[in-house]
Amino acid sequence: LAGQSQGGGHAALIAREHRVARVLLFGAPKDYNPKLRKVAPWYRPGSTPEDRFFAFVHTRDRQGCDFPQQLEIYRAMGMAAEPSSVDGAAPPYANARVLLTSYPGHVISSREAHVIGISNQLFKPVWTYMLTAGD
Repeated sequence: LAGQSQGGGHAALIAREHRVARVLLFGAPKDYNPKLRKVAPWYRPGSTPEDRFFAFVHTRDRQGCDFPQQLEIYRAMGMAAEPSSVDGAAPPYANARVLLTSYPGHVISSREAHVIGISNQLFKPVWTYMLTAGD
């Protein structure tokens, strides 16, 4: 399963309820309650083992939550949320499950940051890694 933004949230929820081969999350999931300062309760470990999840997020993506809150969501899901930057790196990105970018290295809008990981061909090696790591 794979999804970006809300679609990534759906992929995570499906993988919680059903064991799947692999889950790719792009700028997702984003369900965080800033007033309560906590992750949505439906993000927790489930049927799909943590080692089958891969996430790719931009550090300037603030759609729904900011980067530290995004990492809290991954931890709540049971993912080892020690991110590895892909900027200037090559696969296997320290064998990380949570990958990040700050591309292009200067301020961009949160909206642009939210989609850059799936819209820029520069990240094709990241996509390939996410699809094949551990195989």
